[in-house]
Amino acid sequence: MTRQLPFVWFAFAIVTSFMLIAFLIIWQMIHQPWLGLSFIAPSKGDGLVVASVDKNGPAFNLLERNQHIRLIKGAHDSVLLNRELLKATDIFPTYKAFNAYLAAHQRVADILGEHSVTFVLDNGQSIVVTPDKRHTVSAIPIIYFFYLLSGFFCFGIGLLLWWYRRNLFVTRLVLIAGIGSLVYYLSAVLQYRELALSADWLYITSVTSIAGSNISVWGCFAVFMAYPLRGFDNRVIWVLLLLILLLVLNNTLQWMEFPFHAYMFQFALMGLGIYVLLFWQWRLTRQRPVERAIVKLFIVTMTAPTLLVILLWMIPIILGKPTWILHELARFIFAPIAFGWAIAIFRYKLFNIEKWWLISVIWLLGIMVVMVPYGFLVYFMNFPSLPTFCLALIVGWALYFPIGQRFILGLLPELSGSIDDTSSQLIHSLQTATTDTDFQNAWQKTLETRFCPIAINFIKGKQGQVTFSNEGQALHVPNIVGESSYALLGKSQGERLFNLRDVKAIESLLMLAQAILRASRAREEATLVERTRIMRDLHDSLGAKLLSMVQRSNANADDAREALQTLRDTVHLSMITQLPDLPALLGEWRMETRERVEITHARLHWQVDIHEDEPNISATQLMLLRSFLREAISNALKHAQPENVFVRIEQSSVWLKMRVGNDGCVTAPETWKLGFGLSHLRERLGRAGGKLEISQLQTDGCGATLEVSAVLSLVAQVSNTGE
Repeated sequence: MTRQLPFVWFAFAIVTSFMLIAFLIIWQMIHQPWLGLSFIAPSKGDGLVVASVDKNGPAFNLLERNQHIRLIKGAHDSVLLNRELLKATDIFPTYKAFNAYLAAHQRVADILGEHSVTFVLDNGQSIVVTPDKRHTVSAIPIIYFFYLLSGFFCFGIGLLLWWYRRNLFVTRLVLIAGIGSLVYYLSAVLQYRELALSADWLYITSVTSIAGSNISVWGCFAVFMAYPLRGFDNRVIWVLLLLILLLVLNNTLQWMEFPFHAYMFQFALMGLGIYVLLFWQWRLTRQRPVERAIVKLFIVTMTAPTLLVILLWMIPIILGKPTWILHELARFIFAPIAFGWAIAIFRYKLFNIEKWWLISVIWLLGIMVVMVPYGFLVYFMNFPSLPTFCLALIVGWALYFPIGQRFILGLLPELSGSIDDTSSQLIHSLQTATTDTDFQNAWQKTLETRFCPIAINFIKGKQGQVTFSNEGQALHVPNIVGESSYALLGKSQGERLFNLRDVKAIESLLMLAQAILRASRAREEATLVERTRIMRDLHDSLGAKLLSMVQRSNANADDAREALQTLRDTVHLSMITQLPDLPALLGEWRMETRERVEITHARLHWQVDIHEDEPNISATQLMLLRSFLREAISNALKHAQPENVFVRIEQSSVWLKMRVGNDGCVTAPETWKLGFGLSHLRERLGRAGGKLEISQLQTDGCGATLEVSAVLSLVAQVSNTGE
């Protein structure tokens, strides 16, 4: 296992190398003849116009701003100046035009290298200027320092990603693209000149600029072929790189002219291919929210700058028309791409990518709203540039914000006031809830309606706050009752990521639900207090009278004792605030039932078949079962004179059944007329969602086994586990 260089030393080495490269490039730039002038092309005709005069330069007090210079003269040559001298090296449609451009630069560079230079104005006046041998750093336009920073930034992003994820193939592609961007920007800086450079130097920087831009564009193209989902073999990507290098070599050696622009042909192919790959990746990442978010990020960082450069700069060049944006601005095309990669690397949790992506697209459309009328009026109607641009800004401002906001709210409904609708639905659902299960179901339904997740998983254990996981693919939400929480997987059926706005919405809904729950429990506590008071009064008054009956009357002593016991059980169960202990209660019932059965010299057979977790049974249901057990035992002992009495209690996930049987002499159940006790129990069981069943297992008269069963539904009491 090889030891890895610590990142601190690695970063120090890279920064030191960058500073050394920047120093050498600036040193090269200042070792040029200096006039202290900058030039622009006139709107019509030949010659150049003085744009500015440096007050510390050799031409200060000799030439003035806006003077029109027609030609430049030296000791042995003179050159008619024209706008071609100011053009960049990569905008010429043919190699012949490019070579003529290099020849003109060489002639002007030779004149600038002489001791003195003569400028001839359009009025025939001649002005002699003695160039300095060196530039000053302050005379270099600041945009070239931004080019240096952009190149280092692009390469630094590629290097950083490769450093941390060097085992991934895609990081190598990003690194190569970063190297290409660095070469492109460094060559753009080295092409700086006031008026002209030597043909050899300009040719070398042109070749490196073309090579760097081609490699950078190839890297971006290749990234989409392998990331976020792979679609092509590595060999295909390397073959594509070989073709790009052949095109660069053709531009260098000028083997063959293309039917289109010599320098723009491969960019047009790559541009079309990038959009095809983006569409392909968009389809592949359906219901994969993290990958879809990465594709959205690529759409913003690639489509927006490339679309602007293609429409406003590249197409006019191919058509031989004036460009709508300056070449200096078009050169920054790789900077926003690297900026997008930086966001993906340093802010890898892309929770808000949908909103950021959509708003960026809206801003791009807003720019187009401004630039399209501006370009039409200036380039086709010959309107003045500055007033037209101000007018376009005003029109774009007036149209963009109302239309843009409506568009955003239409595509992202959670950005609008829809949280109010969700709150209203939640309040309505919780107002009708009476149990914890009802509250839990209402809360889960609200989450499903709000986010439409692929799945909601029920998690045991209390969670205190709303949190993200798995890069925004899952959202963990506390439950409003019990020690549990939910995990929502895949927002909008997996099409989107959960974001910070979702967290705030859930937190507000959670506070609302908890407030309603506290109010409901406060009402329940008040009701319980009042019920307890009533039950105690009932016990004290009616219980005392029943006890007096037991003491005074021997004939009705048993009935009075039973009535007294029933009253005590009712009061006891009615005052229970927590889930009853079912095994303990069944033990008490068994002892009481055995005493009653054995008094009649019968034998009790008691069986409990509860194999699952203890059922979540309410006090009301327990009162029903206790009443049923006593009534069924009383009927069996009174009418059947059995030798054996059978009691069996069974449970499944949805019901609880109590069976009371006997082997006494009874008639067929269909001939029975239910007395008041069983009839009343049947009605009570029906209201509680249960039923009363009577069955005879044998039909041979005496000795037949008869069963009376009470079946209670537990569906409403079983907690929803989300499975």
